[in-house]
Amino acid sequence: MDSDYIFLVFFTVLSQSAAGIFILREVMLYSSYNYMIDKHLRIITLLIAGLIVLIAIITASFHLGKPLQAVHTLRNLKSSWLSREILFILIFSGIILLYLFTEFFTESSSIKISLSISGIIAALGLIVCMSGIYMLKTIPVWNTFLTPSSFFLTSALTGISVMFIIIPAGFGKGSIIYPVFSLLMILSLIVSAFLYFTGETSSVVLFITRLVTGLMALLVPLLIYSGIIPNKMPSRLFLLLLLLFTEIIGRCIFYTGFYKSGL
Repeated sequence: MDSDYIFLVFFTVLSQSAAGIFILREVMLYSSYNYMIDKHLRIITLLIAGLIVLIAIITASFHLGKPLQAVHTLRNLKSSWLSREILFILIFSGIILLYLFTEFFTESSSIKISLSISGIIAALGLIVCMSGIYMLKTIPVWNTFLTPSSFFLTSALTGISVMFIIIPAGFGKGSIIYPVFSLLMILSLIVSAFLYFTGETSSVVLFITRLVTGLMALLVPLLIYSGIIPNKMPSRLFLLLLLLFTEIIGRCIFYTGFYKSGL
């Protein structure tokens, strides 16, 4: 794959990861489990999402010939999914920054609820716009439900993995987080299988690598859940890094469909 597209791989995976982290954070914040009652956890999750968004934007700038002129694409919001993507990631980034400010300096619930709702909308809008960019009729393997499915699965899986890191109880015997994670991981592998077996992707090595790392990502939390390996930070961090690598490989498989189409 052209090295130029490596930056797009990282941008899509990282920005979708940030969106998933934010959405899951808000769901848990207002759930009956009340995991996020601790202010430090609320701030840490926002910092993680914000840092990932920042890295995503930086990686995207390497793909652009003139990064400072990217803002001009906002003139085409009516017709361009790319313009909408840029708008949503700017809005999403701004909301995270404002949200952090409120967490540090105010206890106003009305402001936080407004930022929470608008942030979820921006995060979802970002993923939808990314899907719109790639669902091209000229690239049949992209122009299916597999594209938005893979993007939303990346968001959900990385969001859960980050929550595993900061909330060890997620691996507890009574937790449903691991079964949900397992189901989503299996679905993610199935999506990659369809992308491969349609004949639109050509790299067997990429497909096998993703299958192996995906199965490892399923095995690590199972070992923790079963008490075979300790539920400590190194194990949970390894799971996140393994998952990110798996999703990056999956996105590489996705992009090879572009070259298979001869474009």
